[in-house]
Amino acid sequence: MLELYFLPIILYFAIATFIKKLYIKHLDAIDLLFLQHILYTIIFIGLFIYIFLYNKKSISKIINRYKKFPKHLYVLMILSIIFSIYAYYLSVMLLRKYDVTVYFPVIRAGTLISVFLIGYFIFNEKINVKQISGVILLLLGIYFIK
Repeated sequence: MLELYFLPIILYFAIATFIKKLYIKHLDAIDLLFLQHILYTIIFIGLFIYIFLYNKKSISKIINRYKKFPKHLYVLMILSIIFSIYAYYLSVMLLRKYDVTVYFPVIRAGTLISVFLIGYFIFNEKINVKQISGVILLLLGIYFIK
């Protein structure tokens, strides 16, 4: 049953990329990045106000968890955010040049291959022949799509 949770995420990523393609007809990468983050901020502030007004105990629990959060992970989070902004900018540049039907499969397949390699070499995750075969098929897929 938990597998059904994948469906909305998959649909979001597929549809969001087409929508981003519509946005970039009117805004450049930096304008779009700022606009989306302003809107995210407004939504998060609204959510925070809601939690603060209707569930004050949650706020203190959240603050306590933040205090216990390892400091080195804050640095990692900031670096991740900076990298994310750079990747977002590049995604807009790529979407200006490529159709979504090329961009999206290449990005997703590349992500899967990267996760596979990082998991194996950095996080010592186990791999099997079936997974290696999948990576080879993904590489072939990228070759044929491009």
